[in-house]
Amino acid sequence: MVSSSRCDGCSSCIIIVDLSVRGEVAPPNICTCWGDPHCTGFSIPEILIHGSCRHVLASDNCAKTTLSTFKISGSFHKVKPTVQRSYVRTVHVEFKLKDGTPVEATFKQGLDLSFVSENSNDASLQDTNTNIPGFPDVSVVFYKNAFEEFGGKWDDVRVAVIQLPNDIKITWDGVKRVEISMPGSFKGSLCGICGEIDDSNMIIGGHDSTHQNDADGCAPKAASLPVNSRTTDVIEYGNSHYIAGDEDENDECREECGMNQEIIMATDDATTTRIPYQPKTLYREFLIPTVA
Repeated sequence: MVSSSRCDGCSSCIIIVDLSVRGEVAPPNICTCWGDPHCTGFSIPEILIHGSCRHVLASDNCAKTTLSTFKISGSFHKVKPTVQRSYVRTVHVEFKLKDGTPVEATFKQGLDLSFVSENSNDASLQDTNTNIPGFPDVSVVFYKNAFEEFGGKWDDVRVAVIQLPNDIKITWDGVKRVEISMPGSFKGSLCGICGEIDDSNMIIGGHDSTHQNDADGCAPKAASLPVNSRTTDVIEYGNSHYIAGDEDENDECREECGMNQEIIMATDDATTTRIPYQPKTLYREFLIPTVA
């Protein structure tokens, strides 16, 4: 342990201890999304995320670095079509094993965890504490009661803690609460809704003003500001971290993005056609009589 003291003539002195030399680890940097959904970043205060689709929670795949090692994203769904708030239904993780092999992991409701590597290894588990065969650098631990283990705002439900090769920990309750524990070594390289370590600014992500006229993707969610701009608009901030991936299985996301699809279903006496109308994020259904 290395320490120094500073005295100013008063009766007390300030003792400065270098914890890194002593071998102690600084507290982890935590980002959490829960409920409908409230998200607290590594340094960004609690905000509410609105809308559907997949959004980046945390990543080092940013303009700050040319070497990306991970991306953690969440699939946001609405409880009801009329409710503006949403919740995280699925967590998606892209990372690399220590030998550089890319892996894609999916954490679904019910604590259904799956891992697929570029070299075709795959594994699924729901209740086994193990180092996963084919994924030697990944560990998963299941706990019976999240509240008893972690207290705070956790509920009385089972929970899984997944540790990645880069020492990032993801805690997922299989319902709608996800927590990301980020090592301090990633400071200065992060982007996503969780923000940066020791920086409370909300920075516009990659889905910025340059995407407002996209023919594909989600142009309606594109921010009005360019990437890396500071904003105080929570909705624009969240939307700027949109990424494609949920449109096929998320009706609300498709509607919000204006991805209207024509669906024709033949029946004995009619054809049901889904016809887009303005605003483009909505649609009506009409029964069109079949012409004999």
